[in-house]
Amino acid sequence: MDDSWKDPSNLQTKLQKHQTFEAEIKANRNRLDAIKADGEKMLQANHYASEVIQTRLNEMEELWVELQEKCDEKGNKLQDAYKAQQFQRSIDDLEKWLDQVEAKLDSANKTKDLITLEKLGELEESIASHGERLQVLANKTREFRQEGHFLADELEDRVRILVHRYKSLNDPLQECRAALESKNLLDQFFRDIDDELSWIQEKMPLASSKECGQSLTTTQALVEKHQNLENEISSREALTKAVMGTGRKLVRGNHFASKDIDERLHQLEVAVETLKAEAERRRIRLTRACEAQQFLTELLEAEVWMAERGFVIKSPDSGKNQESTQTLLRKLDTTIRDLEGFSLRIEKLRDTGKTLQIDSDSPER
Repeated sequence: MDDSWKDPSNLQTKLQKHQTFEAEIKANRNRLDAIKADGEKMLQANHYASEVIQTRLNEMEELWVELQEKCDEKGNKLQDAYKAQQFQRSIDDLEKWLDQVEAKLDSANKTKDLITLEKLGELEESIASHGERLQVLANKTREFRQEGHFLADELEDRVRILVHRYKSLNDPLQECRAALESKNLLDQFFRDIDDELSWIQEKMPLASSKECGQSLTTTQALVEKHQNLENEISSREALTKAVMGTGRKLVRGNHFASKDIDERLHQLEVAVETLKAEAERRRIRLTRACEAQQFLTELLEAEVWMAERGFVIKSPDSGKNQESTQTLLRKLDTTIRDLEGFSLRIEKLRDTGKTLQIDSDSPER
């Protein structure tokens, strides 16, 4: 039997030719059977050359059996070689795939911007599915070993190397995922910080406004508006604390950008405290303004009230007769009593005025 099956080139063509050859051998079995039948007839007729005929018949059968065995052996070898060739192509495909994945992970771990978490997830799915293919190859090598395949050792070695390379993907894969997740957390943190700073910047003009209104009504409206702002600041505090908590957690975890995170945290903390301080100062200003407007309103009312009473006191009318004079006297007595009673309110207004004067002289915090 020739060794052409050992040469992997044109194996499929060789296999097809051998199958044609097998068919030819089977087709000639009828001729062999016919010769054998003729010989047996001569043997039954006690042909004078019966001994020679029997010998030749035996030789022919032995040669046929040998030919059949050789043909089957070569067919099996060609089949084994062809299966090994197909198997090695699968190995080649996995090797190329591993080359690509190893290069991709190496690049990703050196330059994190080359891959996203979404792309990494797709790569992980690909790695998992190829793990199933690799398991199939490993099972097949055991079959080759059990069948005594002539390339069993070589195929086992190649698959063993593949398995080792495949398992070695885990560490760089985990490293890449950890780095990307860390970067994503950092990007999200910076976005959250920017959102908080933008919100503070938006509210700062309202908190630091010096407008206090020109009347009690407008001042009270500004007080209500400022109360709404302080409620917003208070409500926002939980979100701001959550953002700061995330940043501090990243720093505690020794994030690679801990220095930048600390700087941004400090920036946000300063901005928050500044906003709160400005809001508090504005509340004090508005409170003082409201008290002043209330004082001016009450003072104006007192002035009007006293002007009305002064008209009674300063009136030159003394009455035209006794009855009208007594009426004017009673009205004057009532006015004097009202003035005496109003003196408490005047004292209160005087005290309020002094307090407001002291407050206006006090510097803002």
